Amino acid sequence: MEGEWEDEDGEREEEEEDLELRQAADETQALFENIYLHPEATPPGYPGVTGADAWDPAPPSSKLLEPGSDAVATPMDDDYDFDAMMDEWERLIVLGRHGEALSHVENSLAGVPSLPPLYDLQRMQSERERRKQSSRERQAALAAEYKARRIQRINEHGYSHGVGKRKTSSAQVWLKLGTGKIRINRKPLDVAMPSFNRRADVLAPFAVTGTLARFDMVASVRGGGEMGKAQAIRHALARALENFYPPLRPPLKRAGYFTRDPRMVERKKPGRKKARKAFQWVKR
Repeated sequence: MEGEWEDEDGEREEEEEDLELRQAADETQALFENIYLHPEATPPGYPGVTGADAWDPAPPSSKLLEPGSDAVATPMDDDYDFDAMMDEWERLIVLGRHGEALSHVENSLAGVPSLPPLYDLQRMQSERERRKQSSRERQAALAAEYKARRIQRINEHGYSHGVGKRKTSSAQVWLKLGTGKIRINRKPLDVAMPSFNRRADVLAPFAVTGTLARFDMVASVRGGGEMGKAQAIRHALARALENFYPPLRPPLKRAGYFTRDPRMVERKKPGRKKARKAFQWVKR
């Protein structure tokens, strides 16, 4: 029983010591805030600090650079002992001499040009937060404006419309809810696009949005070759899907189907066989 009582007394003493240390840290933080946030209202003796804890304007004892030298080490020097400074601050805090601890730290760091006062740091931080908040508000307003522009566009017959281009091809697509019937220039898909790769290009917007066999599509395309026609239809179909149901925009945008591919065949140049290729040169 006596051993248990001794253990309980030891734990109680440790808790009391931890509580005293936390209270000391809180008091020191309050002193810092009172000094830096209200420097004009801080008298030479800190508010509420009297006796041995009063403000001491005299600098703390400094370390000499060399024995017998009058030069005093400052925080600007490479061999300044910051650990010793913090050890002294901790010792003063444990003793409850908070005013002396604060004075010791302030006087020790007074010569560091890259260490602005706490008030300036807080002011700079608040200015950065204000700029970030303003930027976030502008972005939110812009996003809301863009979202308001994206509305459902369906005609009286239930069709949405889209126009797309690729190389010299131009396509128009009309889309409505259905069972997946696709006609291109009045022909079925497999007849209009014999190549499997070109069929995949046409159906790609349906695949990325998960709407295969949910829409009937009618397309009219002219100009260019098979690849140009297929990718022009893909471009038009993506726009038609967005006009029919605007929430489908994100996957189509990520896939790049709203972007008009600007690549074109380079024109032939005079004196050249093609755009860059030269005629065969014969010496004689």
